[in-house]
Formats: sequence, structure tokens, C-alpha cells
Amino acid sequence: MTRALTETRDVEALVHAIHEEDVGRTGRPEEVLPRFCSSEPSVASAVRWASIGLGLDDGRLQPSLAKNMHETNAHESPRDVRRVTLEKRSPQFLQSLGFHCTRNFTRSAHSLEVCVPPLLCGGVCYAACMDLTVLLEPKLDLPRLTEILDGMGHEGRLHTVRGWGKARQAELFEAAKGYRPLTLTDFVPSDVPALTEVIHDGRNTLPLFNDFQKRFCRPEKEEGVLFGYNEGATRFATGPGYYVAYEKDGELAIDYRKTPTEKVATWPEILPNSKKLGFLVYEGMVDYMRGLSQHVSIGRAEKGGKMMDAWFVLVREDLAKAS
Repeated sequence: MTRALTETRDVEALVHAIHEEDVGRTGRPEEVLPRFCSSEPSVASAVRWASIGLGLDDGRLQPSLAKNMHETNAHESPRDVRRVTLEKRSPQFLQSLGFHCTRNFTRSAHSLEVCVPPLLCGGVCYAACMDLTVLLEPKLDLPRLTEILDGMGHEGRLHTVRGWGKARQAELFEAAKGYRPLTLTDFVPSDVPALTEVIHDGRNTLPLFNDFQKRFCRPEKEEGVLFGYNEGATRFATGPGYYVAYEKDGELAIDYRKTPTEKVATWPEILPNSKKLGFLVYEGMVDYMRGLSQHVSIGRAEKGGKMMDAWFVLVREDLAKAS
């Protein structure tokens, strides 16, 4: 034994002193994931909470979605149970991906998260969530971000954009220049009747009152424009903030210097923006919108010919279709 030890050379593997990292002893797991039900026979549904997609059983997925899942998840770190969010998706959405589901349900999500393909369990379809930060850092990937936003429902989009702070919105606004030209139909689809309200939920970068809505409609008597106003917690003090919106150089200009001549019956009284405290907020202002996806646009305010350090993002709600 002594001879063996004395004659041994180069037994240890070479270790780079800088790259070496002592992770210490592993502790007990924070939580133990309970077994909800028996696994489905297919590999994709039997493997739960996997953070990296291996391509198993993905023949049922749309090729672009499967590619996105594996390439994006390959950069994801495993997440503990408390950080995993479940989204229950509609049978129609899942069937479009080749899955079968027999139970309907609601959905919820956390900011900066998006669904990956669902796991099947006892007839209920679950989808784990991943962080969208991988699409924003270190380099912004607008096409991938657009594709994922288009694949989400309204609540998922809204929860996502509510996680974008001032620096993120400013970065996205600059990146979106010329990326996806906007038209009036991005804000009020062509199949929506005149004087029918279309709501865009908004998130701004102001210190207070970050959540608001811009409500648009297509007028009956005028072409090439939309009419609208701002709905939010400050309307009683600032007034409704009416505007006229029109296309300009691939962007949508929301012009508070112009006053609509028509409105939806349920909207508040049309007031010029010089009334109430509107002269401090809306008077003389123009918002410029740039497109991120089919439902999501991002804007920046201009006042007195000068761009302001004020950005906001809008998420259009789809109108419920008559059955």
C-alpha cells in the first residue's frame, strides 16, 4: 500500500483554479412535489417538471413551437417547486398543438413567464412556465418574443408586460422602431363594427397609477382615424383624456391635440383636454406606438415637440365572439 502511494503520479484530474467552484453540501429539498396521479404512457407526459426538453414525443407539436421549447429551455436553470407556475390551458389551444383534453379551466401566470407545451394528467392539461428573461437578456430577441406573445392568452400577455420596468420598456421601444409597422386594424380589428369599444390594457412607467386602459372605437362618419379615451383611477381629476389616433410612418399616433366628434354610448362626456387637470397631463401631447406582436404595442409620449421619459405598453383584448 505504501509503495503504491509513493509511486502514484498524475492521479488527480487537472482543475482550473478560477473555474473551480465549491458548491458545498447539499441540503434537504425545500419541498417535495406530491404525486398527483398516475403517469400517462407517453414520455412527454410521464416526465414532470423537466427544465430541459429532450425532444421525446414531440412529434405531436408544431415544429416551430417544439424548436422554441428546446432551444429556450436549454438555457434555463432548474427551478424549485415554489417558483413553478401552472397554467391550465383551454382544450382548443391544446388541440391546436395535437393534444387531447376533455376539461376546461381558467388560467393564471406570473410576470415574465410563458407556457411551454403541456403535461397531461388524468384528463387535465397542465403547462409549466419558464422565464421570458432569456429572450430579453443579454441580447433582445424580438422575433422570438413576438412568437411567444402571440401564442399566449390575454392574461398571460398582461402579466408578462406588467413585469417590464422603465428601462425595459425604453429598450423595447427603441428596438421596435420599424420592426412591425402598425395600422388602425391592430387597435380596432376590421371586423369590429363602428362605435364598438375595443379595450387595450396598459402599463406605464410613472411613479404612481401604473395600470390604465385606452379604449378605442372606429367612428361612423370619418375614415382613416380612430377615436378613444383613457380610463383609469385618475379620470375624475384629469378628465377622460380623449384623443384621435391615426397612422404615421408605420407607427400609430395618439393625438390629444385633436378632439373626437363621436363616441361609444357608454363613454363619458367628450371634454377638451384643457379642462380639469387635463392641461397638466394630456393637453398638447402625442403618443407614438410601435408594434411588438398582434396584440401588444409599446409607446412613448411627446409633448411640445419633445420626447418625454414616459413609456407605456398596451395589450389589446379580443372581443368575445357571439355564439
